[in-house]
Amino acid sequence: MSAASCLLRAFARRVRGLAETRRLWLSALLVACAGEGEAAPFVDASTDVGMAPPADAGSDAPPDASTDGFGPQYLLVGVTRSPEGRSGYGTIVPSLDVGTEVSLETAVVLPGLGSLAMEAEPEGVFYVGLAESPRIQRFESTPDLGVIMTGEFGLLAAGTPTGAGIMVIANARRGFLFNVFTRNLIVFDPLEMLLIEEVEVDLGQPDEATPYYSNVALIDGERIVITTLGVRRDISLTPHTRAVFVDIETAEVTYADYDGCGGLTSAVKDDAGNLYFGPILRHGSSLVTGTAGEPESPLCVLRIARGATRFDPELIDLFALSGGRPAGVLTQGLGDTAFLLQRRADAEPLTVDNIGEANLREEWSYVSLDLRNPVALEPVPGLERVAGNGISLLVREGDAARPTSFLVRVAEDFSRSTVVDVTNPSEPVERFVTPGSASAVFRLR
Repeated sequence: MSAASCLLRAFARRVRGLAETRRLWLSALLVACAGEGEAAPFVDASTDVGMAPPADAGSDAPPDASTDGFGPQYLLVGVTRSPEGRSGYGTIVPSLDVGTEVSLETAVVLPGLGSLAMEAEPEGVFYVGLAESPRIQRFESTPDLGVIMTGEFGLLAAGTPTGAGIMVIANARRGFLFNVFTRNLIVFDPLEMLLIEEVEVDLGQPDEATPYYSNVALIDGERIVITTLGVRRDISLTPHTRAVFVDIETAEVTYADYDGCGGLTSAVKDDAGNLYFGPILRHGSSLVTGTAGEPESPLCVLRIARGATRFDPELIDLFALSGGRPAGVLTQGLGDTAFLLQRRADAEPLTVDNIGEANLREEWSYVSLDLRNPVALEPVPGLERVAGNGISLLVREGDAARPTSFLVRVAEDFSRSTVVDVTNPSEPVERFVTPGSASAVFRLR
């Protein structure tokens, strides 16, 4: 499987009813490649590769009430595994309440690769980039929990055979795709569904390394911020990070560089809007087993203040906080809280031979980090033993003024995922179980 394939998702559609309605179901596969010998070593099994978080994830304003027969709608995305391979599924449910039933009987299960992005406001619209075809498609959900395709356009003029990458819908007239094939930036109009331009991007990694975009792009005011990392031939990571700043209105690209911390694939914000960038899960394991390469990067988190044009000079040393245990995959919580996965103290000692399988075993714990006072990693009650492929989610439910904070616990055999409400971290509540490994939950309406 190619590196692009490991980065991306499976999307497919099925016509329901009359052909002229073009009613479709979305099927999405979040490919989990870390630790399985695939050709994209920077991909974490716990990371939402190819998906940018909704821009309003932390907004205090409740959404408008549903109209025209619509109730709340949530898009669940995941992947199931069998002896024949992996299959993606996507299904829409009307609530995320305790006991919500998620059945594969109402989901589409088809292979294919792509990227996905949501509009800033949950009005039932989302966008799919196809990896097996140079196209971006727009979908809208329907009252009966289906979707219709409402537009599409091609990308051949941008010199790419694929619509895969990290996609961001910044506003009604500006969409961006950090393309994994050309490594350039594709700018498009989400309303008219038209290609605007292709912008060259310098990923800024050393010549001996292959450069990649990280797994998450963040909107910071009137700009988008994404970082890059470099992977050497021995699969080790360079100790260098470049931040790519994209002006939303003009698509002008500027950069900031940091030497001495690399391998950053995840990103979150604190309550003040400052940006933090965290490491891939397997890097800490590489440091422990002496396979991190030379020069090696520390296990670290970098910060860029809201609106700033450079990294803070001081990094957050995760090894100092974890007591020398591997940790990584910085994911979003409420306020100033972020979550990471940390290797358990009683886990099997890591070696060169077992490092690949270690991420898949239930030898990790969820821990929380106060981003603005990063002095300790605190265990999350009830989630002290998980496989190294979890994920955190912020989803606004109903008319709630603030999002609900979820963590996902994936079974070691990937047969099921438990979605846990950790809005009150001292009293976690198991909401529901999904088939296979859950990859994302989005509020559609």
